Amino acid sequence: MSADNSKYVDKDEKDDFQRTTSPRSVAVIPNVISFPSRSDDGKGEEEVKSISNPHARLHWNMDPEVSFSDWIIDITYPVETAEGETAQKTKTYHVHKSVVAVGARRSEYLARMFLQQTAAGKNNNTTTIHLECLAAKQVFPIVLDYWYNGPDRPLSITTEAAPSLYHLGQRLEIPPLMEEVQHFWECDLTVDNLATYYQQAVLYGNDVLMEHVIDRCAKDISQVSPEYSEIVKVSSPTFWLSVLKKYNKDWPDYQSLHVSKIISKFCQTYPFLTASLFNDLVDSDNLPCISPEVALDFLALERNFFPHATEVVLELSDLQLRCIESLAFSWPCVPIQDDATKQILQQLSPLLLTELYTRSMARAQVTNTLLQNQVTSLNGAKEMLEDKNARLKRKVVGNNTTKRKNTSSQQILEATTVTSNTSSTVRKVEFIPTFRKEEFTFDEWKETY
Repeated sequence: MSADNSKYVDKDEKDDFQRTTSPRSVAVIPNVISFPSRSDDGKGEEEVKSISNPHARLHWNMDPEVSFSDWIIDITYPVETAEGETAQKTKTYHVHKSVVAVGARRSEYLARMFLQQTAAGKNNNTTTIHLECLAAKQVFPIVLDYWYNGPDRPLSITTEAAPSLYHLGQRLEIPPLMEEVQHFWECDLTVDNLATYYQQAVLYGNDVLMEHVIDRCAKDISQVSPEYSEIVKVSSPTFWLSVLKKYNKDWPDYQSLHVSKIISKFCQTYPFLTASLFNDLVDSDNLPCISPEVALDFLALERNFFPHATEVVLELSDLQLRCIESLAFSWPCVPIQDDATKQILQQLSPLLLTELYTRSMARAQVTNTLLQNQVTSLNGAKEMLEDKNARLKRKVVGNNTTKRKNTSSQQILEATTVTSNTSSTVRKVEFIPTFRKEEFTFDEWKETY
């Protein structure tokens, strides 16, 4: 469209023209591109470079001279040398300002930089961005593809790359990229990859991702294994405090018992745990129930953080009371003969041991009473069943006797005749289904029988 007749084009046609010629549309490179270049001897003649494919897409990894690249992005990232030292390495990408700074997927950061340099009249056409190694090597080319491919090709995202992509979206100010990545990890987060997302969230200081990791861990806490889940090994006390405070009010007792196992394992393996953080983790608001399997472990941990508390104890702590209640309820299941259990019990204060013994005996008496009541109830139910069974047997026997009597009487009555001494008439009584009686003379009876 020439400058002379552009003023005669109405607004709608002009908008259509701008859309079809925008950087987001597919650029077609001509069949032959010529440009001058000198030979090594300096005398040089013009040479011609050509492209064999006339329909090639404009892309960031093309020859910058062929694609008319007008901007350079240098990515620097740290690498470890053979001597064990850290050095900076640079990777250069040739891009186009009209692609990376225009359109719905543009970088607000680069667009602002281009405008500032144009306003200042600077001729520098290079931007240097320092990134972590993983983002530099694997993720930045994905961002370049995001710019150049447009919406007609899906963005390639993986679990390992998603946090780094989100970080680049923040650095380069690309809101659509951040939204797409966030939608991906919301669908991708599971207990199995919680550790990966957690470590990346810590690396980049990504509070949005960390909040999603905490939510997923709290909702699926029953699937977290104290022994084998990687999140228990790589996480921090603040992470578990956030998990405990988020959903512990909604957890049933059995789930709270499971959580106590997770916290016990974490406290035993985390190397930088302090007494203050330990108290926060085992607070009654966070752990209302203690599993009997880890109650002794919690008592041993408390003694390690407060070694002088066992010398003169006037009253028991809230954690000790909860552990005693848990142990007293399940004392028969505690491995008393185990060497580790004996060692822990020997280190406990006399007051704690006395309270544990008293409550265990009280619980045993209650349990014994309950068992006796249950035995009494069962015996009563047994007697009722036996009495009912005896009555049923008597009823069955009576029915059988009555049936046999009825059968015998019927057979006797069918074969019996009644003879009268005062008359020559003999009456035969015969039981038939209709119970009809018939009279016969003596002669007729003789002929019949």
